[in-house]
Amino acid sequence: MQPTLSTHRLLLRPYTADDAPEACRLAGDVLIADTTMAIPHPYSQEVAEGWIATHAKGFEQKTEMIFAIETKTDHQLTGTVSLLNISSTHATAELGYWISVENWGKGFCTEAVSRLIKFASEELGITRFTALCFARNPASARVMNNTFKVKE
Repeated sequence: MQPTLSTHRLLLRPYTADDAPEACRLAGDVLIADTTMAIPHPYSQEVAEGWIATHAKGFEQKTEMIFAIETKTDHQLTGTVSLLNISSTHATAELGYWISVENWGKGFCTEAVSRLIKFASEELGITRFTALCFARNPASARVMNNTFKVKE
């Protein structure tokens, strides 16, 4: 069973079928599609339902873990953070993430990604992470820079 992870302000939890309408609304924003590689626009509820339905299989096969990002204060879905292309053989995983437009600039994405990296390192033995972003998405690059800062 996929765990639920906690941070100071967020819960990272498995998606449920009940999340599909809100995931559709949030990911369906043209600004989200424009700043991500895998979210089409328009983004229908049927697409959201199909995507959520794939999560259990990816987790069971240990190839991906996709978490809904929920705020602790009001329990609102606000985005996604994921480990994709997990390879236990090579101790690698690709990070993916997006945050709802209304929550841009609040540090939620950096907080969620940092927590997921901690989990993946400690519980899954992942030692190498990759992440990609569009050059036109400096906020995503900041998440990477803030998350992967070398500590002296």
